[in-house]
Amino acid sequence: MAQTVDFSVILKDIDGTPLIELCGKGPEDTKKIELTLAKICARALFYPKNGPEPGDKKAERGRLAFRIYDVKEMELTAEEIVLIRQCVGEFLSPLIVTQVYDLLK
Repeated sequence: MAQTVDFSVILKDIDGTPLIELCGKGPEDTKKIELTLAKICARALFYPKNGPEPGDKKAERGRLAFRIYDVKEMELTAEEIVLIRQCVGEFLSPLIVTQVYDLLK
């Protein structure tokens, strides 16, 4: 069963403020970027797993990450949702995992 996912959702800190990332090469050009569901999920898919993983599985995760990184909305299969949830759950903090799991049912 497919699910349409709004990847433009901005994840929140515990106090309800948007989670942000500081990007830039130094203090003069630092930018604040709000962390969307797309960016968080793509990054989790890119993180290397502990232990060996076959190349085809790495490529599967990488292709999915590239597809969702900068998209606003997208339909995902149940298998893709399971894969994203597994990677997010393995690599990220409870603050993020909770929000992602609530958005990807």
